[in-house]
Amino acid sequence: MNDRYFKTIADKIFISAKQVENTIRLLEREDTIPFIARYRKKITDSFNEVQVTEVKEQLMKLREVDKHRESIINFINRQGKLTDKLKDTAV
Repeated sequence: MNDRYFKTIADKIFISAKQVENTIRLLEREDTIPFIARYRKKITDSFNEVQVTEVKEQLMKLREVDKHRESIINFINRQGKLTDKLKDTAV
């Protein structure tokens, strides 16, 4: 899991990074949104279904951006034009 997601999502939806981290960990265990909202309130600090869904959607968006970034880097690398400077800025 990418730890920088926690802060990015927390800043975007105005919650703590720890709440995001805990919610993502539950989602990665494949707990359902209703289950998390109803039975894991202590872990998420009483998130409701809307908040859990928002964390999940933001996580999916960030992962998609990372996949796209990786695809672009690989494309540039296959062309032999990937410099160390470009690689460092892409991360």
